[in-house]
Amino acid sequence: MKQFNKKTIKQNGFTLIELIVSIGIISVFISGLAYFSIDIFKTKAKASSVAEVQQNLRFALQKMSTYILNSQEGIDIADSQFFPANPGRLHVNMGAGIGDDVIFNVSNNQIQITIGAATAVPITTDEIKINTLTFKNNSAANTPGNYTINISGQYNNLGTKKEFDYTYDVETSVSLRK
Repeated sequence: MKQFNKKTIKQNGFTLIELIVSIGIISVFISGLAYFSIDIFKTKAKASSVAEVQQNLRFALQKMSTYILNSQEGIDIADSQFFPANPGRLHVNMGAGIGDDVIFNVSNNQIQITIGAATAVPITTDEIKINTLTFKNNSAANTPGNYTINISGQYNNLGTKKEFDYTYDVETSVSLRK
């Protein structure tokens, strides 16, 4: 019978302690990776809601400003609702007759545009909710007219996830070109 010396015995595999330590290290790494991935998805969701709200409100503001600047007859003061009315209403006389007048207002939490006798069309998506739409008449006597537009909107968060919550306010002043 052959005797083995302890120094000549070759051990294959891991000891129990080595196995537990390696599993622990791998678990910490996987947990960190999972939390990092969740944070990335939350950040992406927040960025998406921010972009949606900002793009909608800026588009609506640009559309209103363009019509006001290109108006031939100015604003129909009698048919408009100015601050403190919220939501406001703005009736822009385009100058080509009653059929081309443009009206901006809020309905179903969306900013809508009505051109002439056509049906009102939303210019903001249903992914956002309009909180405020106000118009302020800053015009002095014997001047073409200056109007401030203020819009506040928020992401229409149908769930309770806070990463989708976002509110944005935008304001500008537009002067008529007369």
